[in-house]
Amino acid sequence: MTTTKTKSERRKAIFSVLLAAILWGTTGTSRALGSPGAGAASVGSMRIIVGGFFLFIIAIRKAKITNWVNWTKESKIAIAAGTAGIVLYQISFFGAVSHAGVAIGTLVAIGSAPIASGLIGLIMKEIPSKRWFIATFLALIGLFFLTSFSPNNPVSTYGIILALAAGVCYSTFTVSARFLATQGNHGITTSATFFVLGSIIYAFSLPFDHLGWVFHPSGIMVSLWLGLATVVAPYILFSTGLNHIKASTATTIGLAEPLTATILGVTLLGEHFTLTSLLGASLILIGIVITASNN
Repeated sequence: MTTTKTKSERRKAIFSVLLAAILWGTTGTSRALGSPGAGAASVGSMRIIVGGFFLFIIAIRKAKITNWVNWTKESKIAIAAGTAGIVLYQISFFGAVSHAGVAIGTLVAIGSAPIASGLIGLIMKEIPSKRWFIATFLALIGLFFLTSFSPNNPVSTYGIILALAAGVCYSTFTVSARFLATQGNHGITTSATFFVLGSIIYAFSLPFDHLGWVFHPSGIMVSLWLGLATVVAPYILFSTGLNHIKASTATTIGLAEPLTATILGVTLLGEHFTLTSLLGASLILIGIVITASNN
């Protein structure tokens, strides 16, 4: 009975992380369609502030702020690392999709995260499973094919560097959140802690950001979508899932995010891919299935 319950919880956790990844996959496209002229810093600021506010409202209903996390020395380090990952991810990710395109920026950012997540996990004595190595290997090969654009459509080196930085930030948040979950902290309050602290940091940057786009109807809609659909909902799903699966497994399943971004980039933004890109997408799907079948 216990084994069956554990498998059921793990399947639900995998589905939660997968759904979160799909919602995250809409981030770059929603920014490109709703606020194409907005800078990376201002978009990131609005995303984290709106998302942080609503996560705070949800979390405060669950527990007092002083009881949100276990304020041990190790937890404080994890909170600092996770907050830094959240804050720096906004700037690097939106900068990446601005310079390299929504699809390829997301692909490189999230595709590089499993390696960083696995390495950080090793440092924290969390050994990835053999299937994780196989699934991640296939997914990374898939990412190679997905980024094989035509020579007539060169990729921005600066955009790739920003995307790689975003991948490291993403994995830092993932491992930090996973560590706090193993210490008995609730996923929602953990995410709220990261975003509330991040919102405070970003609040100081608002006077220096160009926020004219926010006051247009499309800007308001984009801000709400980025805050609610790409922060609140997915981070609740993702943090809940981390209670039952390893951070490295969650990060590999999270490769559904660049797959979603690829589909949206092609269908809505007119970004073009070669036949090898379709092969890459298939390999990512195979990697996700291998990870999800590790029961």
